[in-house]
Formats: sequence, structure tokens, C-alpha cells
Amino acid sequence: MLWFKPSCGVKGPNVLFFLAYFAFPGAFVVDYMHAVCSGFVKHTACMWFKHKHKYPYSLGHKVIEIDKRLTSLKPVWELSRLPRSLKQREYWKSSEWRNWLFFYSAHVLKGIMKADYYNNWIKFVHIMRFLTSSTVPMDLVIVVKLRMREFLLEYQELYGIKHMTYNAHLLTHIVDSVKEWGPLWNYSTYGFETTNGQLASLVCGTRHAHWQIIEKFFIYKSLPRLWQTHSSHRSKDDPIYKLMMCSLKGYKLRRRSAKLHDVVLHGRGKRTPIGTVYKKASRDCFTFCTRECDKSQRMNSYVEANGTYGRIKAIVVTHSQGGCGNYGAGACASGCTCGSKIWFSVEKQRVKRAPFRNDEVEMALNP
Repeated sequence: MLWFKPSCGVKGPNVLFFLAYFAFPGAFVVDYMHAVCSGFVKHTACMWFKHKHKYPYSLGHKVIEIDKRLTSLKPVWELSRLPRSLKQREYWKSSEWRNWLFFYSAHVLKGIMKADYYNNWIKFVHIMRFLTSSTVPMDLVIVVKLRMREFLLEYQELYGIKHMTYNAHLLTHIVDSVKEWGPLWNYSTYGFETTNGQLASLVCGTRHAHWQIIEKFFIYKSLPRLWQTHSSHRSKDDPIYKLMMCSLKGYKLRRRSAKLHDVVLHGRGKRTPIGTVYKKASRDCFTFCTRECDKSQRMNSYVEANGTYGRIKAIVVTHSQGGCGNYGAGACASGCTCGSKIWFSVEKQRVKRAPFRNDEVEMALNP
């Protein structure tokens, strides 16, 4: 086997390269949680904000202004963490760097960062938006690989070869991972890390941690069934009642809801001449609410359809005469054709600059 001098941190070929039926590096997927969000994105942002004026890309003297923009943002409920000050960036979680990449950076850096550096970064945002889409058109993958190469060459020219780290090198393989294995979210470690955190929270001591996890896991799995079976007969001194309240950690159970087809309507609803009016509704993993329910730091009342933006004023359910009879009991039957419909009363909004849409991303990647 030949031996090489170390180059850019790489000592040389590994003996595993000689495996006959295992291809390197294509047989490994690139985890974008560590390689991109906690790796490349964090490194680039810290490089920007580390110094005030030392380099052309330095933004240390603009941190207060950027912070003001960042902390004024009001994300939807589905984003688990609120924007934190860049002064605390060393303590940001990977999900916060993901939010910075996809949702925050393009907005808060515009007009502050120099144009050539900003445009280079936006190219990367476009590429990552495409690679994490729900579906990835295969005919564009080759184009995206060329765009990634162009981005990296420009990145090296702007920031210097010393910032072409191992995570930057992984970006040359990340498009191949998407080609072979699908969109990046499909095999990222975000889901695994979330589950690991939930399991770790079940451990309260250093002895027999695995038995603590097993025991509490099965207790929590069986608790909803026990509660539904006997909740009406329990007092506040009952052990199961106490365990349930402890598990809720101060949150309240959803007392009233109705399901219409695949939409869950929260609350009792108010009967009006035009139909039943609700303030909150959920479909799949998303929750929509009226502007009345928006909180000071989160917004879930804004919606977009065909490029038009609006704010929800009311969620109205209209009923046909007769109906199926199930809606009043809390749920319509699967495949129900009762004629009940859900309407959103929306106030149209004027938008100065809309966020990136998927069609804009494709146009940017394939002009």
C-alpha cells in the first residue's frame, strides 16, 4: 500500500478503500445536521461575527443591528426555538443553525452584508432549500451539483483556502447523497437526536439507567389508556392523576375538539348565522390560528396561496342540510361526503419582499 504525506488534514487513502463491494464515498450518506447546520453554517457565521473590521467579510461591528432584526422576528409555532441573540451563538443548538440558514439569514443580512458575500450566501441557501425539498426532481440534480461547485469555488475565492474545512469538502458529496438516497431530511439525525433527548430525560440517577428508561417508557405509553378509562372517577390524590399532572408539566389537556375530514378544530366553536366559528385548526403537523390567538413572540395566522399573502380573521365551518350526523359527535367519518366545508376568512396583506418559494429556488438554480 502506498503512503502519502498529509494534505489539508487528510493523511492518505484508507485500507477500507480496497473492499471489493463497498464504494467510497458514495456508500456513506452526508448527515446535514452535523455537516451543514452545526458544521459549515456555524463556521461561516462565526467567521463573519468574530472580528469587527479585520477582514472584508467581518460583521462584528454590525452585530447589534443584525441582532435587532433577528430578535424581532416572530416565527410560527412549528419552529421549536425562538431566535436568540448572535452574542449567544456559541450555545446555539443545531436546530437554531438550521433556522438561521433557511429562515433568518437571508432577511437579517440583506443590506448589511457586502453584496458579493451576500449573493454567495444566498446561492447556498437556494441550493440547500432544493436539497431539503419534499421531493427532488432528478433532472435538476446535475444542475444543482454544478451550482454547488460554483458556490464552493466562489466561497474559496472570497474567504480563502484556510476556510475550506472538512465540512466544506462534504458539500461536494452532498448532492450525490441526494441523488442516491433522496432529500437530506430523509436520513438526517435530527429525528434520532430528538428521540435520544426524550429517552435521556427519563433517567434520574446514575444507577441502572437502562431499566429506568424501559420502565418509564412503558408507563408513559400506557398512561393515556389508563387516563381515558378511569379519568372521570379519579380524585386529585389518586397516584395516576398525580403522575398525569406531573407528565403534563403545567400544560393543559385539550378538552374540546372536533374533527372534520382530516382537519382538527380546537375549542367549542361559536354558532353564527353563517356557520360555526373557530379560532384554531390543525392539519397534519401544522396549526393555523386566527390573529386573535397570535402571541407576542409567535405568529401562526399568516397564510400564503398562489403568491398572495393574508392573515386569518376567522375559521368557519359551514354545514349542509342534513349532514352526516357525526360532526356534532366530534368527528366526520372517513371518506365522509356530508358537504360540511371549512373556510378561512383572510385579510389580504401587502408584502414588500416575499420569502423564497420553491419555484424561485428552481429558477435560481436553473436560470
